[in-house]
Amino acid sequence: MPFRKLHIILLSGLFFFGTAHAAFGQQDCSCKDDLDFYFAEVKKLVSFKDQIKGKRARTFDETYQALRSSIDCSEDEFTCFDILNRLSYLVDDEHARLRSTARELTSKNFKEAAVIEAYRNSATFKEHPRYSINIDSLETALQLSPADQISGIYYKGSFKIAVFQPIGSDHFDGVVLDTGYEVWDRGQLVFRLLPNQKGRYQYYHAHLATKRWMAISNEYYNDGRLMRIGWKKDTTLTDHHLKVPDEKFDIKKLTESTSYIRLGSFGTGSSNRREAAQFLSELKK
Repeated sequence: MPFRKLHIILLSGLFFFGTAHAAFGQQDCSCKDDLDFYFAEVKKLVSFKDQIKGKRARTFDETYQALRSSIDCSEDEFTCFDILNRLSYLVDDEHARLRSTARELTSKNFKEAAVIEAYRNSATFKEHPRYSINIDSLETALQLSPADQISGIYYKGSFKIAVFQPIGSDHFDGVVLDTGYEVWDRGQLVFRLLPNQKGRYQYYHAHLATKRWMAISNEYYNDGRLMRIGWKKDTTLTDHHLKVPDEKFDIKKLTESTSYIRLGSFGTGSSNRREAAQFLSELKK
């Protein structure tokens, strides 16, 4: 089935800008259109202007041309998202990552029976990437994966997934083994990890409720855990380093000459902005 237009949202600093530059299905090759759109828009970012110069600029342009040439216009949504991210990850900017727009599912309705039924009958659900390999055999093979290997069985909330490297690939995939969310099927893709030159991973994943594709950079693996997203092999371990303090904004005097300031959120919601403004007024004292 032809790729349906992937609306791009770029997060830049503390504001959003995006586009719905064409409706689904109105272009002959939506994936190529999206890549062209991103290629033009990303050049407006301060991070791009600061970083992509000289050799890096040539690499960026060459990567764009190579990716564009690889598109044959039969790409589904995830394949195109994969292609766009292989270009976006060349820019080091945690606040300029790609996301697809949510469609049938939201964080509020994804457990409603009528919504679940409609979604499971939709093209979006049927097009979501899944593995046709024997998932039972995969699960059995990964049960004894050692902690120093990224492949294995992971858990997060009600999700149990298998993480493995497909034969001949440059990445690791995480697929559903079990979950209480009826909008998912066993064998469907949850995330992909691409190793980078820094020994970490570029990570893009489907939101567990809405299944919209999202991306972050610099995920890393340590002792049976994917640290930034929170997937882990052993649920009995306490993640002390991941403990979130009770106060979002806080200041403590540690010594006569040293104070500790916690800025726990840069969210732009109205309530968060009010809390931040109040905290700033306290800091000024």
